[in-house]
Order: sequence, then C-alpha cells, then structure tokens
Amino acid sequence: MKRRIRNLFFLSLLCLAAIDPFAAHAGRLDTWKWRSTVPAGSNYLFSIAHDGIATFVTVGNNDSGGAILTSPEANTWTAWSWWSLYLVFGVALGKATFVAVGSNGVILTSPDGITWTGRTSGTTEHIRAVAYGNATFVAVGENGVILTSPDGIAWTTRVAGTTYKLSGVAYGNALFVAVGDGGTILSSADGVAWTLRASGITQPLLGITNGNNTFVAVGGSLILSSADGLAWTTRVSGSPQYFCAIAYGNGVFAAGGSAGTLLTSPDAVTWTTRASGTGRVLQGATFANATFVMVGESRTILTSTTGTTWAVKTSGTAANLSAITTGGTPLVGVGNSGTIMASADSVSWTERVSGTPANLYGVAVLNKTFVTVGGTGVILYGDGYAWAPALSPTSNDLFAVTVGNGNFVTVGNAGAILLSPNGIVWAAYASPTANALRAIVFNGTAAYVAVGAAGTIISSSNTGGTIWTVRASGTAATLSGVTFGNGIYVAVGDGGVILTSPDGVTWTARVSGTAVNLSGVTYGDSTYVAVGNAGTILTSTDAVTWTARTSGTTNHLSGVAFLNNAFLAVGASGMVLQSASVDVTSGNSTISVYDEANTITGAPSGYTVAKVISFTATGVGASAGFSITFPSLPANPTFYKVVGSTWIPLNQCTGVTNIGIIGTTLSYTMAVTSNCNSASTPGTIVDPLVLGSFSSSGGGGGGAAGGSSGSGSGSCFVATAAYGSYLDPHVALLRDFRDNCLLPHRLGQAAVSLYYRFSPPLAEYIRGHETLRTLTRWTLTPVVYGIRHPAYALGAVLLLLLLGLSLVWGVRQRRHRIGESQG
Repeated sequence: MKRRIRNLFFLSLLCLAAIDPFAAHAGRLDTWKWRSTVPAGSNYLFSIAHDGIATFVTVGNNDSGGAILTSPEANTWTAWSWWSLYLVFGVALGKATFVAVGSNGVILTSPDGITWTGRTSGTTEHIRAVAYGNATFVAVGENGVILTSPDGIAWTTRVAGTTYKLSGVAYGNALFVAVGDGGTILSSADGVAWTLRASGITQPLLGITNGNNTFVAVGGSLILSSADGLAWTTRVSGSPQYFCAIAYGNGVFAAGGSAGTLLTSPDAVTWTTRASGTGRVLQGATFANATFVMVGESRTILTSTTGTTWAVKTSGTAANLSAITTGGTPLVGVGNSGTIMASADSVSWTERVSGTPANLYGVAVLNKTFVTVGGTGVILYGDGYAWAPALSPTSNDLFAVTVGNGNFVTVGNAGAILLSPNGIVWAAYASPTANALRAIVFNGTAAYVAVGAAGTIISSSNTGGTIWTVRASGTAATLSGVTFGNGIYVAVGDGGVILTSPDGVTWTARVSGTAVNLSGVTYGDSTYVAVGNAGTILTSTDAVTWTARTSGTTNHLSGVAFLNNAFLAVGASGMVLQSASVDVTSGNSTISVYDEANTITGAPSGYTVAKVISFTATGVGASAGFSITFPSLPANPTFYKVVGSTWIPLNQCTGVTNIGIIGTTLSYTMAVTSNCNSASTPGTIVDPLVLGSFSSSGGGGGGAAGGSSGSGSGSCFVATAAYGSYLDPHVALLRDFRDNCLLPHRLGQAAVSLYYRFSPPLAEYIRGHETLRTLTRWTLTPVVYGIRHPAYALGAVLLLLLLGLSLVWGVRQRRHRIGESQG
C-alpha cells in the first residue's frame, strides 16, 4: 500500500520536472539527408580534395547554386553545405583547413568539410582554382585574378601580368604554377611575384598537377609536361577529346576529360587510354588514401587504385524519380526515361536496366515480385534488380500501382484500371470516370480509393477492385497522392489541397498551410507525411493539423514512403531524401549538423555497429546535455565516441557525466573540454557517437555507457544538480524510489523515460545557477519527505483536501444565507 501511495503521489511531479524550456530539438521530421546513389543535389562536380586522414571533399553546382559534399571513402556522399546561389569551382587543403572557391569571388573555409564560413576575397571575379604550398594558399580565376592567403581567411590580391582566365594552379618543386586560357602559364616561388612562361600553344589549359618532380598541364586535346615549371614540352595524348582533370599517385599520372576519356602515364610522356565506364565529362581529380578519385558531369564519380581499372562508384542518375516502394528487398525507386534505382539499405543505390525509354511513375511489390508502371501503358515486372516487360492491355499512361487482396491494381489516363494476380498477366476493368487517375491506395482489408484530375475520387469496396463508384471531393484541383493510416484516408493535390475521409466516401477539406502543389503522401510511425514542389514536406499526427518541415532542398518531391523507422522521399535530379530515425535533444545549444549511418571503420574487435550518429552542437557554454532516442537498442548496448580514428568508450570520456539509459533513450552531459570532443571551434561539440554491442565471445570496454539498458542505474539529473553530488543521501533516496517503485510499472517507465529525455539540459542549466539550485532543493524537500514518510504525506494530502472541501462548503453556505436575506 505504501508503495502504491508513493507511486501515485509523485508520478506527476516527475513528469513536471521533465519539462525543459531550454531544450533545442533536432526532430526526426525536420532532419532529412540525401540518400541518393550519387552526391546529394549536385549536377556538376568540378574539384576534389582530401584531408590526408579520412575525408574527401568535392565541390560543384546544383539546380540552385553551389554544392559541397563529403565522403569517408568516395563511395557514399553527403551534402553538408549549400552556399547561396554561387557555384563552387575549386577546393584545396592546407594547415588542416579546407578552402573552397567559386563564382563572384566566393571563398569558404572549413575545418572538417562540414561546417563552412564565408571569407572576404576582395574580388567579384569568378575564382576557378586554389592550391596550397609553402605555407600559402593561392587562388586564381577570371581576368587573371590571383589571390594569396597565409590561413585561408585574410586574402591579398596579386599582380598576374595577364587578363586571361586562369583555370588551374598547383604547387611542387618549391614553385607555384598557374595555367589558363590562351595557353597561359605563370610561375611564382612565393605566390606574390609571377612570371609568364612560354607554353608553345594557344589552346586553353584547364588543369595542372605536380608529381614525381614533374608538372603536367592539360587542356584542349593537349598534354604538356615540365621538369621545373619553366620550360614546357607538348606531349601526344592520342585522343581528340579535351582534358580538364589531372592527378598523380602511385607512380602514375591520370588525366580525365570529355566523353569520359581517361589516360594514364608513368612518366607524363607516353599516355595510354583506359576504360572509364562513363561517357560524361571528367572535371576534377585527386589521389588520396591510395585511391584515384575523378569527379565530373551529372554527379559522376570514378575511383581506381592503380589508374588502370576504374569503377563508377555512384552509378547514379540525374533523372527525376517519381515513386519508391513501401516494402520488400531491395528498395526500388523509379522515374523518367525508364530509370530504375535499387538499394539494399536506402543509402547506396545502383541503376538497373529497365529496357524501356518510357517514364515510370509507380512501383509496388507483392510476394517478392516487383511491378512498375509508366508511359504508354508500360508495365515491367521483376525481382527489383532484373526486369522484364509484361503484356499490357492499354496504351494509356499508367501513373500508380498498389497491392490489395493478393492483386496488383494500376490506374492511369482516361480512367484506366487494370488488375493482375502476378504482375505478368493483366486485365482491364470498367471505370466510372474518363479523367486521369494519378494515385491509388488499399486500406488493408477490402477497400480501394483512387484519385486524379479535376478532383476525381473513386472507390471500390468488397469487389476486389473490379467495381468502382465516383465520390464527391468538393475540389476541382488535381489530386496526385492518397494514403490510408489509422482509419483515415488522406488525399493531396495541387494548390496545397488536403482532403481526409474516414471511409473513402465522405471527404473533408483540411488547411495545409501551403499553396504549392502536393504530389505524394504516406503514413507511418503514427504520422502522415505529404511532399510536393519546392522541397515541401508537411507532417500531421491526426491528418487535420499540418506542420511544415525543413527538407534542405528546393527540388520537386514526387513521392514518399515509410520503412525501416524512416521516411524516404524521391524527386527531381535523382534525389532520395531520408528522414532521421533518431531523435536528438540538446540543452542550451543548437544542433546545427545532423546525420546518421549504419557503418563506420575502425570498430573494436567483436563489436557490431548498430547506428552512427553525427551531430555538431553550437552555442555551448561550459557543457551541454544531450538526450538521444533510438528506434531500438541491441542487447547490452555499448556506446563509443570516435575522435579521428580513436574509439573511446563513452563512460571513459573525460568531462562526460550524468550518463543514463532509460528505454531506448541515452542521456549524458559533455564538457567542451572533453577529450571526446574533436571540435576546434570554441563553444562547439562534435560527435560521432556510435551505438553497438559486443558479441558474447568479443571484447568489451565500454559497458552500457556507464549505465544499463533499462535498469534505471543512470543519474537523477535534476536532483544531482540541486544537491551537488550523485552520492548525496537525498539523491540516493530519489534514485531508490525510481528503481523500486516506478520502473516496475508501465506508467512509471513512461514517466521516467520522459524525464530522462528532457531533464539533462534542464539539470545542466540549474547546476550553473546557485539560486535555481536552492529553489530546486526547496521544491524537492516535500517530495523527499513524502517518500520517506508516505503515510504522513497521504495524511497531509487528505488534510488539504478536507480543508479545501470545508472552504468550498463554507463559501456556498454563506452565499445561500445572503441569497435568503436578499429574497
């Protein structure tokens, strides 16, 4: 009885204590990352560099401006920064700093390739290339502009002696050499004083490198070499194509250019053509981590360890993607010009052969058979990787396909409705409309709903999709998406139209808060998500009230699906966006960068990585509290911080305190001075944090990050902050109450989980203010007393209740007597 009294009495107090007005939240649905097979959002990649440790950085442009992307191994790329409307042409590394240059005099610097800062260049000319050497950065560009800087921050204009556009610069043999239009070659020992050198050609030179004490410049169909950067010799390339990219490594020069042309040479004299596997222009090149990497047009990225054999690492597409599967393996996205993309993990994507030039608009899977539909009645079936054409009974464009009652059902132009039990043999059924049908959904039991042009809505119940009825929508807008979840149908369309229905028959208009066209909608994790033009993403938990989310793109989004604890959206330029599956909350700081992955190199022996969370917290004081909620935890979870290539168990990091795990939420506080914080900028904390577990025969070393996965052995954050010590008797009493009275019950577990999710940042704030510590101790005093003496606490509550009732009774009696006297 005592325990039950205490549970009920203090449960609400714990819930109230968990409310944190200072928390900054990196919500799952405000955190979307490019998961394309290609570098996110870039249409053209111009240059690439490496930090000498673990990060490639490539720069270029996209539909709306510049693109900067990073990769640990040149396979999987992530967009970390867009820089306004300016293109980014070149990037180099020096003094542990990346420097990127671009149009209109743009210069950016970054310590990690992730967080970028704009610098004043002193010019509005396009800056085409940058190099580092002799403790100096040198940038070159249009109209002979040359700039130098000792740190990438402060820049000085130098006299070039030419007005030709300069497109490349390199350092070697204690000399800077710049090249450009008109066969221009300039050299300088210090980057300050420049001398014009004779090239013997008038064709533009676009790139230059130094290797094995030899400079090599490329441009047009020519290749030039020089032992000293002063005297130059033209070499025979053997190719009519023009060359833009040149790099040296592993005893080999590698040159890339138009039509995917690739040449290699051991001495810069004799050149051999290599198969590149692409027909796209190769624009930039580097050699790092024992690997050549070339980048170029339409997001092309090639790699090679020898220069002889090359692999197209991204196998990407710039085609617009229209739809993505909601289940099955692999994931499949389809789009324009017969594009089919497949992925086993939603991160790495490969293009598959469709055998059709038709645009593909819809895709679905049933019993391991995939079906995609598209223009002119095209229907393909397969296993997600290999595809074959099915015999279609229509030549109308087919826009969507779904699965229900053991059948595929597809809809399209002129009200077309087709059914198939296997995706191979199809039959057409009568439609009640001649309007184009753009989307279709099955409710999981017996009913289909299809939507389309001019506000068309039709439904079919208990007929297997063979008999359909027109329903009133109340709108003339084209409806392009429909879903079903939690007993509600949701349809979306042009002009931000959103309609809902409990039965597919009666529809109600909802306020979306946007006027842009919406193209797709889905349901998952108790949330509806709609996508559309200009990168629009809207979410709702009830289909009535909708919230705009940050997508990080202005590209058109065509379709959305939910699987593996995350939403996937597809759209223009081969884009795939994935929402976060992890929720991050931080007190008195801002989560400015966030990403998650499932792999990372260098893990301890026997340790299996489950999730890698990378985020940057800015605006931190002495420390910040973090709460990270995972979709699930492995048995005996162990957390590591990774600094460079060093793995440190979270509970062995200096300056990391208040570690606790409740449910699937990890909470901890980290000081900016911690040895596990790799940030070089004051007031900043940088992860990654790795979640995983050791096999029974493997090692160990982190434990469960200093706590257990649900035993409640984590800290009582607020109480510890108020009383000053984890060992204080008051804290111990509260901790015992939590472990023995709350955690054994479901409601108590929910309250404690909420507390551990939001209390660390509040505790951190209280810890730094003595007045708040005192007030918190006063507030907790009756709680502590009630835990120690539950009978007295209950008596006090009953006494207060009786006093309250007596007061109410007295007031009512007085009003009654006054009423009688006035009557």
